[in-house]
Amino acid sequence: MLIPRTMLLRLGGAALLDPGRRYWLRRCEGFQVRDLDGHAGTVDHLRFGSRRDVPDALALRVGPFGLRRRLIAVNRIVGVSPEDGSIVVNGCLCGDAAPAPRPRSSTATRPGLRPGRTRPTPAV
Repeated sequence: MLIPRTMLLRLGGAALLDPGRRYWLRRCEGFQVRDLDGHAGTVDHLRFGSRRDVPDALALRVGPFGLRRRLIAVNRIVGVSPEDGSIVVNGCLCGDAAPAPRPRSSTATRPGLRPGRTRPTPAV
């Protein structure tokens, strides 16, 4: 089934049309991401879902120390510059994007506990 080009562009498929852009979107981990206001983040990892050759979203580390995480949909990308290692996105990175869930770790979060175990709650 062929999708008209105008419909593809409306759905955010501009990234899917350009082979050079597809190539760099698959290899953009570590790139600096800037919005039009100048806020910056770093691509932590890519999220694939609907296609294998183009990510659906970029997981970013934002903030002064890179402690906050954000997911940015690929259709928000305005430009990719491999020479600078940078990506420009539409919108704001400061708070409108959905926070990315933290990766699950197999270790216990509290000291002295084995994975999968919880501390018993005291009876009232």
